[in-house]
Amino acid sequence: MAELNIISDVTPDGTMDDFLEITNCSESNYRLADVITMPGQYTFSVWVKSAVAMDVSFYVLGNLYTENIQTEWSKVVFTVDESSTTYIDICPSSDD
Repeated sequence: MAELNIISDVTPDGTMDDFLEITNCSESNYRLADVITMPGQYTFSVWVKSAVAMDVSFYVLGNLYTENIQTEWSKVVFTVDESSTTYIDICPSSDD
């Protein structure tokens, strides 16, 4: 079962802030439900890092993207022209 925690850490710009930490989730995913309500083009961006390098799949409004996430901060950006769902799933490939 995925575990979700709010943690404080240094942000990509060097300040301290709170983050959503997702662990133990290779068998499940984290869903951002009902993120859109109207048709149109949408851009989703997020800063990510991992305890160990791993592939993470992002199902963004019905479109699949897989990114190799490293141990340092990186920004991933996805633009969707047509959505077939109203949610975003984040699916790590490892429990680390």
